[in-house]
Amino acid sequence: MAKNALVISGGGAKGSFAVGVLKYIILNKPEIKFDIICGTSTGALIAPFAALRNVAALERIYTTMKTEDIILKGDISKRVIMNNSLFDVGPLINVVRQNYPQNVFDSLMSSDTQVFFASVCLQTGRVVHFSNKDMIAPGGYDVIKLKDWDEMIRAIVASADQPVFTPPIKIRSTDAAPRQYVDGGVREYAPIRVALDNGVTDIYVVYLSPEVEPEANKEYKSIFDILLRTLALFSDDVGENDILIPTLYNKSLQYINEVKKNIAANSTLSAAAIDQMFDLPGNPFAGKKLINMKVFYPDYILKGMGGLEFDPVEMKKYLNHGFDVAKKYFEQPPVIEHIVT
Repeated sequence: MAKNALVISGGGAKGSFAVGVLKYIILNKPEIKFDIICGTSTGALIAPFAALRNVAALERIYTTMKTEDIILKGDISKRVIMNNSLFDVGPLINVVRQNYPQNVFDSLMSSDTQVFFASVCLQTGRVVHFSNKDMIAPGGYDVIKLKDWDEMIRAIVASADQPVFTPPIKIRSTDAAPRQYVDGGVREYAPIRVALDNGVTDIYVVYLSPEVEPEANKEYKSIFDILLRTLALFSDDVGENDILIPTLYNKSLQYINEVKKNIAANSTLSAAAIDQMFDLPGNPFAGKKLINMKVFYPDYILKGMGGLEFDPVEMKKYLNHGFDVAKKYFEQPPVIEHIVT
């Protein structure tokens, strides 16, 4: 039986592209139901309404927000000296509180769709997924079930919290065991791993950067521009690594299957005997299966100050572009990429 996951990468205002992709799916592919939804940063903001299939709310949010609704810039030089971030994230907290009221939390907690908000704990260095359901993490990351509405708000903001630019968010923090959380993109730009661990058969991944980016033929002169460019390169690298390991597993599994076929063709061994030859302790491919992964990329660079520039005019363009990319994908589907789990 098919089990679908939606994974949305980080990217701030660029998330309007993901809203466009989701809008097409909900309006034109109602048969696609998502059992798992995983989001990092702006993907975490999209995830609750994606689970509730309320694309109208997402379209309203992602076509009306302005930069001043998200961050307070102020005097950056003073903030560097006196604070732990370049910008004040207070406006974003207010936006999330206003747009994700108690009834959204209640609906999310009773939903059959499991939602994950990816973040990174500064104290442990581990990826932490805040979720509406319990889950025993297999290792390498942690899952914390949300206990109330306020914690959901803080978890969403934490997932969207770009370190240095915005201050870390405290969740279940004490003096003895402080816990500060930042953008999940520090470790997982597109949180695919938790979807794989939940036994999905099909993964729909929305990246907010082009599959191949052209060279940036410009000189970076200011410290701020250099920081933004460095973070963009870092995010791209993390995003590539998110799918690198399962892709390598897939290629290895296909290779092993070909080896088995060659052994069978050139020996009298039974299929069971051949399988037993590969059934060795510690075999990392034991029990793995192919999974269909469908990836949606924008055709061009979605501009903006690290995703922190919220321009309603541009975001409407990105949303329409996401809708068109999804439309083209489903009407002229590319070769499906397979990974294993």
